[in-house]
Amino acid sequence: PSARNTRSAATRWVLLILALAVMTPALAEDVPSYQAEYELRHGDTLAGIFRESYRVRPEGYRLESTLGAVGLAALFSKGDIHQISEGTLRDGSPQPGYYRFVQGMEKDYLFTFAGDHISLRGHPDRKRLPRSGPILDEPTLMIEMRGRLLRGETSGETSVLYGAKARVYDYRFAVSGREKVMTPQGEWDTLLVERTSSRGKYRYRFWCAEELAYLPVRIERTDRDGRTAVLLLSAYQAPPSDDPE
Repeated sequence: PSARNTRSAATRWVLLILALAVMTPALAEDVPSYQAEYELRHGDTLAGIFRESYRVRPEGYRLESTLGAVGLAALFSKGDIHQISEGTLRDGSPQPGYYRFVQGMEKDYLFTFAGDHISLRGHPDRKRLPRSGPILDEPTLMIEMRGRLLRGETSGETSVLYGAKARVYDYRFAVSGREKVMTPQGEWDTLLVERTSSRGKYRYRFWCAEELAYLPVRIERTDRDGRTAVLLLSAYQAPPSDDPE
């Protein structure tokens, strides 16, 4: 081969290596697949169990969660809350296409994300929600927040479809410090993240463990009257052992 061809081939290899070097950090910033389980507590009382499974696939993602009441809390519950979100990933950020919210026998809402609107089935009044820009659903809000933390961001805001109300609210988050947190899974070094919304009913605080790609190991939700519910990480696995891929 000529010297020109040899130099051309070498140049192509150098460009390929540089491209891979640039791409690798971006891949590391994506939230990985996982399964997690949390205990829901009101004071010292175990009131429920929250389970969540997030799977990254070549065509996108699937996120599924269930919140079930236990003990005396089950007597006053309106039923388990089950949520499913499926869609694509763009630069690590979820782009929902399908979202289902189910609560016992009372609610079963199916949302489909289109270009300028979100269609809705199962709601007694609304069949369509306007969409003027990017909107997440409630399950993928945490994936989006974790992705931003992985990219080094310390604050952000986004519009979110809240399934139970079938309404869109604006959510904001900001990192407020670092703390060590004890859970049934052990002690973690975490970022403390605070979140508010235009709905204004609750204030959230998340203790996100860098070791777990900023998965929250403790979540607190406080209402306007100062009552607080706590989710504590009790089990974690990544990737899901039953993932067929």
